[in-house]
Amino acid sequence: MSTPAERPRLRELRLARGWTQADVAERLGQLAWSRHRVQIGVNANMVAKWERGAKGVSARYRRLLADLYRVTVSQLGLPDAEPSTAEPADPDSLVTVLDKAVELLDQLGGAGRNLRPRVLAALTSEALSRRTLLSMLDPGTDGPSGEAVDPVELDALADGYDAAYPTAAPATLMTAVSAHVRIVDDALHGPLSAGRRQLLLRNRMRVAIIAGRLAGSVGNTLAARAYFAQAADDAFTLGDHLLAAIAIGYAAELATSQAQPAAALAHLRAANALDPPDATVRSWLACIEATAHAGSGHPSAAREALDRAHAALTDATACAVAWFTDHNAPRLAAVTEHIMCCSVGFGAA
Repeated sequence: MSTPAERPRLRELRLARGWTQADVAERLGQLAWSRHRVQIGVNANMVAKWERGAKGVSARYRRLLADLYRVTVSQLGLPDAEPSTAEPADPDSLVTVLDKAVELLDQLGGAGRNLRPRVLAALTSEALSRRTLLSMLDPGTDGPSGEAVDPVELDALADGYDAAYPTAAPATLMTAVSAHVRIVDDALHGPLSAGRRQLLLRNRMRVAIIAGRLAGSVGNTLAARAYFAQAADDAFTLGDHLLAAIAIGYAAELATSQAQPAAALAHLRAANALDPPDATVRSWLACIEATAHAGSGHPSAAREALDRAHAALTDATACAVAWFTDHNAPRLAAVTEHIMCCSVGFGAA
């Protein structure tokens, strides 16, 4: 157990602001989303362990905590990581990643077993790093036919990926998601009824978006763009303009995160031209637009887009796309706070 002298200053910094540990967890989540467009898995229990010194704080969370409390990382009072005398497991090693992937597939239930042959086939590859995992599944690998997989089971797997996304290691989850896309690809190349083809296209569209977000989170922007483009193509094939707008919106969000506001705004014009019939999605697109304008130094345009985002969300009910949960009032509030801070830096518009 750590002594008081060994404990970080996190509790002191939190209490000085009058926040609870749950407040800190929520604010960290909002900060990670507004600045980096990533979801994190932090709760009050984890914050409590950090404050007691019972759990180490990774580099990513150190940076977020420093930004949250507006101090330097060194002022958090966290001890430097001590080298371990034991040989640590390499988080990027093939065996480690595949072990985690198999564990994840088991957690996803019976449908996850259909992915195992694809994942285990990667053992034939050599010296795969985290980034090469994004393309490690050979399209020619023999595996179970996607035609034999029930679309209902595929949708259940997609639900599992969404649930795992905030906390699973990106490379681990990407292994399963990539295999899933391959299975659906195989099925779509075979003889199918019109109804089954639509179900599979809809499923691939959803999982391709998950794959694009994961690829973006590990810095593989080329793969991310390709997945979002695939999702948009599937949505257009289905004739579903709302799904197409969502897919293009994710491409715009990626461009914003890569400091490419002009590209982001071009994507957003294309998405809005589809006139998406859902207030939550329209608010989300306006929120991305506000972030793009703020990043390019146009605070007036950013605030105007924010006004549209707030107005649309006020009119919103439940999103027509049940799995789309990436936009809500707390996230809009976090982005608004971030953009207002940026606007102060640029001065009055």
